[in-house]
Amino acid sequence: MDVDMNGEDSRAGPHSPSTPDEFSGPVQRGFRAILSPVRSIRRYLAGAAAAASLCALPVDANPFGDRPLPSGFILAAANAAGSHGTYWKTDVWIHNAGSDRSLVALYFLPAGRPGEAVSEGQVRIEPGETSEISDIIGLGIHRTDAVGALEYRVIEGPDVFVQSRTYSNSGDSAPIEASSAAEAATAANPLRLSGLRRSPAFRSNLSLVNPLAKPVEVIVESFDDEGHPVATLKVALDARSYLAVNDLFAGAGIVRNGSALVRPEGEGRILAIGSVLSSETASVTVRPAARELP
Repeated sequence: MDVDMNGEDSRAGPHSPSTPDEFSGPVQRGFRAILSPVRSIRRYLAGAAAAASLCALPVDANPFGDRPLPSGFILAAANAAGSHGTYWKTDVWIHNAGSDRSLVALYFLPAGRPGEAVSEGQVRIEPGETSEISDIIGLGIHRTDAVGALEYRVIEGPDVFVQSRTYSNSGDSAPIEASSAAEAATAANPLRLSGLRRSPAFRSNLSLVNPLAKPVEVIVESFDDEGHPVATLKVALDARSYLAVNDLFAGAGIVRNGSALVRPEGEGRILAIGSVLSSETASVTVRPAARELP
């Protein structure tokens, strides 16, 4: 597997395509050593390792515009310390189910930096093969103590499937499929998340992503086991940005089966995913969101 990357991001502004000379030296050698070999994640995907190529891409390349391209979001990704001595990382798998080579652009939407979508490069995947990137934030993007979301855009070969898992050093999580902008909540169709908990042993967090190129204000309502309102929170997200709402039920006492309703205002859109974290096992249980009908 050949891996190339120059480490530039959107803060540097658009730049011209890089030449091979820009990828020489320790950055190139480091990526060759640290990114896991491409391999199958299903029996029917077994075969030779795929050739994946990672190269720099300006953040303004292939924007949302006149010709919509397949795209999606991993709603939570990290390389960061958590509570109770945990450390969280994210692995990503990109599978090409088509008959032609796929080209996928990756972007990191970091928490705490609204609107800063950092270009992280492209991945090329041969037909029928899967590219695995272990610890994509720490080893792939070279960021530590970083939490956010990942955006992908398929440039070539639309039959692409993306999964991830975010896990701790002493616990694990189930694989998470990518969410598309088409699944985002609207004012008329909010997102409902169920199975949320709060106790000395558990807490629940939300990850919110604005998939559009304009800011949005979002109302988050939380409810207890019997459906009684607990709190209402209003948050603002910049264009293409990520926001974490940690410990949603803080101060609410014991909540064994709570829920949350996430609704953007106006013409905005919002994606959301919930997580229930155990302080005893350092494991996380993902709570997907479902759109409610009017």
